Amino acid sequence: MEIRTPDSKEVLAFAEKILPSLNISGIDGVLSFLKSRISDFQYLGCYEGEWKSIMIYEEEEVHIILLLSAERNQGYGSSLLQAFIERCEKKHLARISANAEASALAFYEKAGFEKAGEQQEAAGLSFVPMEYLLGQRYLNQTVTVEVDHPHGSFHPHIPDLRYPLNKGYVYLDGEIIDAYVYGVSEPVDSFTGMVCAIIYRKDSQSMQLVVSRIGMVIRKEDVISAIGFEEQYYDTRIQWGNYA
Repeated sequence: MEIRTPDSKEVLAFAEKILPSLNISGIDGVLSFLKSRISDFQYLGCYEGEWKSIMIYEEEEVHIILLLSAERNQGYGSSLLQAFIERCEKKHLARISANAEASALAFYEKAGFEKAGEQQEAAGLSFVPMEYLLGQRYLNQTVTVEVDHPHGSFHPHIPDLRYPLNKGYVYLDGEIIDAYVYGVSEPVDSFTGMVCAIIYRKDSQSMQLVVSRIGMVIRKEDVISAIGFEEQYYDTRIQWGNYA
């Protein structure tokens, strides 16, 4: 089994072969949609003598449009999805979104996706928006924050606001990630602690870490209050570590 990239002709031929065999409504609309926009998307496939599973996705939004498998319950779709997740992790992205048709909900949930909204309809197909939050391997890790906005310094974009905590960045896996320092009430140049939470901003492929003293038990409400001076301007989700 090999993960590789099909061309657009192979993608359309596979979709035309597989879609009619699925017991879902709106097939004609889906095929028409794919044919009209096939050049706008990227593709990834699972190959074993022939194409076994193909994914169609939007690269900029990291959004899975469709994932089709020639054979169900053979692991081809799961292997393809896992390969895609690993690729996105290596790019240090924050999330993957997907449109899950009703019969595919369990498949995505098993892979770690969560519902991100109510059922919708497009191109004659009913689906549920879902998302997979990346970067959770950083939770509970010990990291060092290099502080470039010390406690008490003025915020560069919000007039007359002083930072109520230290903020800076960490360098992880070759990537710079923004980070708040929680539980330190004086300015510092750097801080070594544990990632107690990760903040995901909607419609963004960046994440913010919250770093506290190692082993410190925290209250979620206190952390939310502490970072609210900046995060109040965003629609966010927070994943918590072991001590929250």
